[in-house]
Amino acid sequence: MDVEGVVLCPKLLASALYFKSKLQIHNFTLYNILTHDSTNYVWDETEGDLQSSTFASIVIHHLEQHIKTNPLPIVIYSDGCTYQNRNLVLSNALRLFAIKHSRTVTQKFLEVGHTHMECDSTHACIDRKIKNLTLSSPKDFEDAILAAREKPFPFAVKHLDHKFFRNYDDEEYLTLKSIRPGKTKGDPKVTDIHCLQYSSNGEIHYKLKFDDQFKLLPQKVNSKSISQQPKPLHEARLPISHSKWKHLQELKVVLETQYHAFYDNIPHHEEQKKNVSETITIPFRH
Repeated sequence: MDVEGVVLCPKLLASALYFKSKLQIHNFTLYNILTHDSTNYVWDETEGDLQSSTFASIVIHHLEQHIKTNPLPIVIYSDGCTYQNRNLVLSNALRLFAIKHSRTVTQKFLEVGHTHMECDSTHACIDRKIKNLTLSSPKDFEDAILAAREKPFPFAVKHLDHKFFRNYDDEEYLTLKSIRPGKTKGDPKVTDIHCLQYSSNGEIHYKLKFDDQFKLLPQKVNSKSISQQPKPLHEARLPISHSKWKHLQELKVVLETQYHAFYDNIPHHEEQKKNVSETITIPFRH
């Protein structure tokens, strides 16, 4: 699993776009190396951000769908990006997932310099597809993903809105305090972990090297029962800055009218009034 580079929208061959702020679109891809299914979760910056709970929401949702048809143990490969993959929030979510479904989940972090994965080939395929395409809205990007691969079958696309994301960083949901292998100065840090394994009994084991034997993570776990899913992460769509919204409004002159409503309905901050201090005239005495 990995996130694709940010895609900017609108994407047109018009000089008016060069110096204007554009809307950011994100794509988080999970690739099944057994079946070659490649699922792309797409959202724009008004629907979600890039915090740990965002990625935890996608991963848990994807695994929930996966276990319905596949009884095999789950192994996740990713790079070691801390806010995205190697962090307390996702580890807590995966631990509770393993308990809930009586499954073993193994999470492996690839070595720096050796992080090329199958989902990277998905991103390369998408990049080639959109290279000479115009993208007037996020929907155009999603359509391009669907058309980017034909064999063995097209990529899957999941459009996400702000209601999809859950707050996995909520104190009421966290049962772990830390995933650091050590506790004192000089002990291994979170970034030294190369592999984590979440067991159905709630235990977490770790490896500092792939050739090592698994060791029990020396961190206390709160045994409280978690039956409800986390609370919503966002109450509403996320507003963009007024300056970006203004730029997007100005770009409507190069967009077809059918796309204008989308940009009109983008939430944004109101323009801040500048504080202009009154000029005080001091009389000059001769």
